[in-house]
Amino acid sequence: MFSRFYQLNINPENLKIYPKYIVEYPQSVLLLMLWIAIVYYHIDANLATTSSIRNTINLLKVVIAGAKITQIVGALFRHGIKYISTVEEGIYKLDGRTQG
Repeated sequence: MFSRFYQLNINPENLKIYPKYIVEYPQSVLLLMLWIAIVYYHIDANLATTSSIRNTINLLKVVIAGAKITQIVGALFRHGIKYISTVEEGIYKLDGRTQG
């Protein structure tokens, strides 16, 4: 539903319209959680998040809000592919179970 938030901008010199992307901040997940939670109860569909998931806590927050799928591509770009293990360990730690 929402991939990246952007606004349109106009270049006054050539009168062309172009997208102006808004940089995501760690607190961007709050708006994402809000919309996932609102939509979750109004449509019969699996919801996915594609942005603002920078760590295990944010991943779990959007799942609790109603997301069935999350993408952590941005976190993997920042931390490398081995970060998947860190996220997995974080989920097990927060869940109170040991990794099986």
